[in-house]
Amino acid sequence: MTPPFVSGTRLLGSMGEFRKSPQRFVLKLHRELGDAFIYRKAFWTTCLFAHPDQIKHVLQDNSRNYNKDTFDWKNIRAFFGTSSLTADGEPWVRRRRLVQPSFHNDRLVAIAEIVTTASGQMLRDWEKLEQRREPIDIAAEMMRLTLKVVGSALFSSDLLDEAEVIDQATAAILEYFEHQVTTILPLPLNVPTAHNRKFKANMKNFHRVVMRITNARRARDAWPDDLLTMLLTAREHELDTGMSDAELLDEVVTMIFAGYETTATALAWTWFLLSKYPEVTHKLELEVDQVLNGKTPGFADLPKLTYAQMVFRESMRLYPPVWILSRRAIADDVVGGYDVPAGSVIALSPYVTHRHSSFWENPEAFVPERFATEFAQHRPRYSFFPFGGGPRQCVGHAFAQMEAALIIAMVTQRYRLHLVPGHDVKPLPLGILRPLHGIPMTLHCR
Repeated sequence: MTPPFVSGTRLLGSMGEFRKSPQRFVLKLHRELGDAFIYRKAFWTTCLFAHPDQIKHVLQDNSRNYNKDTFDWKNIRAFFGTSSLTADGEPWVRRRRLVQPSFHNDRLVAIAEIVTTASGQMLRDWEKLEQRREPIDIAAEMMRLTLKVVGSALFSSDLLDEAEVIDQATAAILEYFEHQVTTILPLPLNVPTAHNRKFKANMKNFHRVVMRITNARRARDAWPDDLLTMLLTAREHELDTGMSDAELLDEVVTMIFAGYETTATALAWTWFLLSKYPEVTHKLELEVDQVLNGKTPGFADLPKLTYAQMVFRESMRLYPPVWILSRRAIADDVVGGYDVPAGSVIALSPYVTHRHSSFWENPEAFVPERFATEFAQHRPRYSFFPFGGGPRQCVGHAFAQMEAALIIAMVTQRYRLHLVPGHDVKPLPLGILRPLHGIPMTLHCR
């Protein structure tokens, strides 16, 4: 059986509609056509699956049949190279084995202290802004905070000194990705277009930052026990990974970007949603005040901060930073009763599945209680997958959720954040689901 096909116009297919709002475009098709459908953008055809059972099949049950040999991932590799995020097959297994220990639970206790120290400094910086009634861009603030955390936790470095370069490079990759996937005939990176030149210049600057960090580490007599040391040790002693300098560079770039961008984006949307739902904010404040009683939270407090964690999960349900994933079928397959020929490009969209009316009542509403155990245990595993799933699930998912819960608790202790009236908040069309023009908010001391 073949999924329904959306032909669109003869030349562009559905490219025009996709460009306007890709998230709303695929959501509309899901509501009209059901859990599987095929759409075309110019010369590229994609089959999107939205049912949790279909997603489980692709990401978990038959994950070996699906790789990242897609046009989207080709463009992502232009920035990240071959890393634990982008590699397939045995190269991916080696990278994952090397990176995984940095995110084990026994390391999260020390990382929790890094999170609360960095958050405390941010809150002290906010005091002057609050007194002057100056609004802040909460998206930018969360970016700075999570960049500081990832720098300290994974690389024992203060990346805030390089924040401008890293932020410009991040913006450049999102801009480059959007341009490539919405252009009828995207040109390869070696063609000196304005977009390509800008992207390559920012990429070169980011690489210089990474090389400064790694060279500084190599010059030290004693190396701290962090991810960078693990990567450098594998390189210097040529362990089973056999990492080259280029592969080391790719892995560090990936970990910096993935370690701060997605968590910061999810937190920005969390504060936006809390400002729109004061009743949720009130419940969150009650929990934080009761559990912490004014003290700084620590790793041991996390099991008691259940509502804070539900708030973050509900925010990621509505605004998953990685809103769509792509895979290519290696061999013929059948997914949910639909034929998938070898070579087919598959899309899975958390944005769509997180709004599936069969699993989420009133799906556009912000209701953290959905994630209470008594409700969550009755939903399929892949009705909620902001971190992907299966063997390729995000290696830092526990880190990100712990970090977010602690930040939410500490900010809630001190402030309420109100959206500046009249500001139109909407997500970037493609790439990471960043707020397009930031989220300006005012600080109100509790």
